Amino acid sequence: MLKGYLSKLESGSQLGTDGIRQSTYNPAMLKRIYIDNFRCFVNFEYKPERKQLLLGANGSGKSSLLDAVRAVRNFVGENGVDHVAGGILQNSATRWMNRPTQVIEIEAELDEKEYVYRLEFQASAGWPTVREESLKVDGVDVLPVPAPSQEISYSLLDLWKDGSAGASTFHTWITHDMCSFRIDPAVMENEGRYMDHPYPGFEMSDVASWYIRQTGHDPAGVDQIQIILREVFEGFSSLDLLDVQSGVKELRFSFDRAHGKQSYLLTELSEGQRCLFALYMVLQFLIGKGKTVFLDEPDNFASLREIQPWLLQAEAAADDSRGQLILISHHPEILNMWAHEYGMRMFRENGGPVRIEKYKTDYDDLLQPSEVVARGWEND
Repeated sequence: MLKGYLSKLESGSQLGTDGIRQSTYNPAMLKRIYIDNFRCFVNFEYKPERKQLLLGANGSGKSSLLDAVRAVRNFVGENGVDHVAGGILQNSATRWMNRPTQVIEIEAELDEKEYVYRLEFQASAGWPTVREESLKVDGVDVLPVPAPSQEISYSLLDLWKDGSAGASTFHTWITHDMCSFRIDPAVMENEGRYMDHPYPGFEMSDVASWYIRQTGHDPAGVDQIQIILREVFEGFSSLDLLDVQSGVKELRFSFDRAHGKQSYLLTELSEGQRCLFALYMVLQFLIGKGKTVFLDEPDNFASLREIQPWLLQAEAAADDSRGQLILISHHPEILNMWAHEYGMRMFRENGGPVRIEKYKTDYDDLLQPSEVVARGWEND
């Protein structure tokens, strides 16, 4: 089934009409994340590379790192602290610290300039209060400073995004060009409608709406998705949109079978097929366009022979587009392919704060990373 797909990878050629590899966005990069007094993070700093694998035991803070990034993105993109208090920031102060101030900083390089965004908020059992929000571009503040007594419940960056070029650039990047996903096939919906936002929600329940959007914004990319799916899904022939009601369409996946052509709703596909469809959408429309993408356990529903070609193509796409791909995974294949070169191990000693270090063990010349992790020797 994947013979043609793998031969394209081995020859170094791009699939179809360069749809995956082509980027129209100037290179951008997330350079640093700083988190203090949020869940298990205390004075934590992480400087990601363009390709990174985050590994570590359950409870080591990998998913919480994504939640901290999502909290900032939601606060800025939805213009209000109430949009993040419902699940991410509420009751999120580090239990043993007993101090109210929490801090998240995001540093990025955009158009060869250094952007440092800082969000400082007051911990609360209800909605947290923002104490400080700032953005510096090459060391210069670009946001207005509120009065010292003023409590902030909205994003100054969102309000000021048209007030300066620096604020506009960073706002666009953090709300449109940095995204994170924890794909859940069980919540994906068959039907969708045109969506304004350039990428779907965290669990990709609205992947159908995202596909509908791409038919208008990137028809060449949509054609490319069809080509890819023919290589990935045995017997796949086409992906069609059928009108359900005004403004609402449903996805239909058609397959050529021995007993004739059969059409299936998205929810009638296996969970693995739904996950792969979402992964190749991310590859086509985000990684291949130079975006910064976090993926939490992208391999949960995919088999070894399915995840390997996706990972190879994702790595090549990140290289060619100057995008950024950060994976969280325990999958043996991903560990073996990425741990030595791109691996960062997150860990906590005796239930203390999260720490992060380059993956390296005394067994690197003897065992594959998956074997080291399976034995629990990555801590040695």
